[in-house]
Amino acid sequence: MAQVTFGLPVNMYEAKTFQGVVTEATSSLLEITAGFRVAQYYGAFTYDAYGNVYGQVTGYNSIYRGALEYSLEDMEIDAFELAEAVNYGDFEDLYELILGNSDRFRGSDGNDAIRTFEGNDVAYGNRGQDIIELGEGNDQAFGGSGGDDLIGDDGRDKLFGNGGRDSLFGGDGADVLSGGAGADYLDGQEGNDKLLGGKGADVFWFNDDCGRDKILDFKSGVDQIWISPFLRIQSGAESADDFVDTYGKVNRKGDLVLNFGDGDRVILKDGGDMLETIADDLIW
Repeated sequence: MAQVTFGLPVNMYEAKTFQGVVTEATSSLLEITAGFRVAQYYGAFTYDAYGNVYGQVTGYNSIYRGALEYSLEDMEIDAFELAEAVNYGDFEDLYELILGNSDRFRGSDGNDAIRTFEGNDVAYGNRGQDIIELGEGNDQAFGGSGGDDLIGDDGRDKLFGNGGRDSLFGGDGADVLSGGAGADYLDGQEGNDKLLGGKGADVFWFNDDCGRDKILDFKSGVDQIWISPFLRIQSGAESADDFVDTYGKVNRKGDLVLNFGDGDRVILKDGGDMLETIADDLIW
């Protein structure tokens, strides 16, 4: 399980390998320098007469203009295989090689773009306006204090926007989305999701393939439900009131249910008393 820590803002969508000069090669450190950039590989190494490296890589530092850009710890990567991937120059292969387990990411104080891959990962954006895109597995993303974009994928993901105006997208699977403080946008997407807007005027988006979603803290007159254009057209309703008349009901638990059919529905926990007014909270 790799521990990835960002010292400077990093965009993982635009990362590239580079070729440089070997400035140090010992049994525990391989350092490569190219201009203002230094790559430091830590581990247990041996070398042959052709300059090939063998052994295990356990850590890595990327240094730019003397400052730590990002670091990786707790790695267990074959040194020769890693060197081949670096020389080939395909960062996607590098990501899959290094970050294919259950990893942890901690963003910088700036605007980061973080990607996770296979495994049950945990990513913290910290400060700044971050993008965190999760890969396969049951992952967790924590946005921090800025206005962040958190994007789930396959698996049972948990997204926590925390402060700022966050946008949360659940992806496939039964996810938990929690906006936190601020006016947030929540889209559970496919699967049976649990949605919490938190403080602020939040917007919940629903399409026809939303699954069985439950809003746990809907605030009438503050929060809004955005019905997709496709779902509005499919319903044949001419107004928000018509839409609620067609799909709205109160279940035995006292929840307000908007049942779109085919297993797709939105449940507003303890929202039965909002049946007559919920149309005013729809973005139509």
